[in-house]
Amino acid sequence: MALSKIDVANMLTGTAPVANGGTGVTTSAALANTGNLVKISTATLSGDTSAEFDLDSTYEHFLFRLSAIHISADTDSFKVDFSLTSDTDYGSATITYMGSRNFQSEISGIGTAGNVFNASTGTLSEATIANSVSADNDHALDGTFEIFNPSNTTFTKGFRGEITYMEKDNNIIRTVTHGDIRNSTAVDKIKFLMESGNFASGKITQYGIKI
Repeated sequence: MALSKIDVANMLTGTAPVANGGTGVTTSAALANTGNLVKISTATLSGDTSAEFDLDSTYEHFLFRLSAIHISADTDSFKVDFSLTSDTDYGSATITYMGSRNFQSEISGIGTAGNVFNASTGTLSEATIANSVSADNDHALDGTFEIFNPSNTTFTKGFRGEITYMEKDNNIIRTVTHGDIRNSTAVDKIKFLMESGNFASGKITQYGIKI
C-alpha cells in the first residue's frame, strides 16, 4: 500500500494539551511560565538608593541575579532588608543565626579567609552581604541571593547569598552569607540597598523557582 504525504505544517492547530506533550498554553507570556525557573522582573539601576521586589506565595523559592552593579560611594556596604506582611515599612523582620565569610584573593595571589560579620542576637532587620565595596570606575559587584519559603507562617525563612566584588584595597572578595528570619509572619518584600550611597548602574533580576 502506498503511503500518502503527510501535511505536517497543517496537521495541528490550536493548543496541544500537556497530556499529549504540549504546554497547554496559548500565549508567549504563559509559555515563559511553564518552566521551573521563571523570570519575574528586572530592576535597571541608575542613581537609585534601593531596589525593591515583591514576594508572594506563587513561589516557594526566589533567586536574585546581581549583575555588574557599580556603586557611587567608595567603601560602601551592600545590604539586603526584608519586610513582613504586618509592616508598614521595613525594620520588623528578625534575622538570627546569620553568618558571613569573606574569601579574599590578594593582588599578590595569596588567598585568605575569615569571618567578617555574624549575628545571633535576633535584633537585626537587615543583612550586610558585601563590605567595603570599591567604587572605582572599572569595578562592579556580581552575584546571587536567594530566599526560601518567604510566605510560610510556620517555619523560619532561610536565605543565602554569594557575592564577588573588588574591595577598597583592590582585593578580589567572594562573600558567602547565610541566615534565617525567625518571624512567624510572612515576608512579602525584599530590598537591596547601599548603606550610605547609591547604585550608579547595574541590574538585579528576580526569578521564581517552582518546586
